[in-house]
Amino acid sequence: MLPRISFIVPVYNVEKYLRECLDSLVCQSVEKEIIIINDGSTDSSGQIAQEYFDRYPFITLIHQHNKGLSAARNIGLKNAKGDYVYFIDSDDYLIERDFSVLIKLADQEQADMFFGGRRHFIEVENRYFDDKILSPRLSYPNMYEILDGVTHLHRMLDYSWEPNVHFGFCRTAFLRQYDIEFPEGLKAEDGLFRLDTLLCKPDVRIIEVNRMFYCYRHRENSIMTTINDTSLCEDLFKVAEMIIEKYPPLLDKYITDQQNALSPNQSLIEKYKQAHIDIVRVYAIHIKVAYEKQYLKYSDELKARVKPLFTSKIINLLATANIDIKL
Repeated sequence: MLPRISFIVPVYNVEKYLRECLDSLVCQSVEKEIIIINDGSTDSSGQIAQEYFDRYPFITLIHQHNKGLSAARNIGLKNAKGDYVYFIDSDDYLIERDFSVLIKLADQEQADMFFGGRRHFIEVENRYFDDKILSPRLSYPNMYEILDGVTHLHRMLDYSWEPNVHFGFCRTAFLRQYDIEFPEGLKAEDGLFRLDTLLCKPDVRIIEVNRMFYCYRHRENSIMTTINDTSLCEDLFKVAEMIIEKYPPLLDKYITDQQNALSPNQSLIEKYKQAHIDIVRVYAIHIKVAYEKQYLKYSDELKARVKPLFTSKIINLLATANIDIKL
């Protein structure tokens, strides 16, 4: 029997956390496969992955030289046999224990994506907190709502633009039909992937449920190691540029198609126009993150290296989103 869901787990030097992650996956009662991509680990992560591979027949283990998170996820996606795929970071773990119920609902509603809530663990403080559920209609546990990609994007921006892939799972055939993969060679890859899934077609179908799926670990070293590295700041600029070049023309096409329809839907046209504004907001947020969380923490030497990225064109575009920066 083919698996209903493929859990894709890129692994790189996470020996301290990997067992907890994999234990949260192997206990799932649903028909599943777990695809582990050991991305050139230099600690004992590879041996731990091998141990689980030897023990469980539903685990696939791929060893490769270090190619980065996006490349590892893409390899997992290419090898996935499940009806749905869920990308799991190997230092995190799943809270949800019954994906069979969620998959049955996804089948019933013909969903392209299924989003739930996320719990955060701040390692240095030994503290947990939960994300706010985006929909005001989902006031009780296990309530769900069906919405399209543009509506979900707008709702995310009204709350907080968190484009991580941890919020839920996607239909595998949907990702393959629209050739959606992670852009390789960039550190800020989740934003482009998430926008591709939300905007690749006008009628993307999403289920959002008031239910916690995932525990996201904030590690101390993952925060501190970026202060002396300009590559994340530079990648955020690259992603922002790709966003502003790709998505407005796509939304223009949706607007034109609707205007040329026999019975134009004015509410849809207005929704796509709002999405134009939302895309500028997404772009501006990427630049703002680069500025506040990277640039301001750099030494004068590193600031001088990345300051040319803040061109007058970019600063003017930020102004349209009411974001002011001082270099």
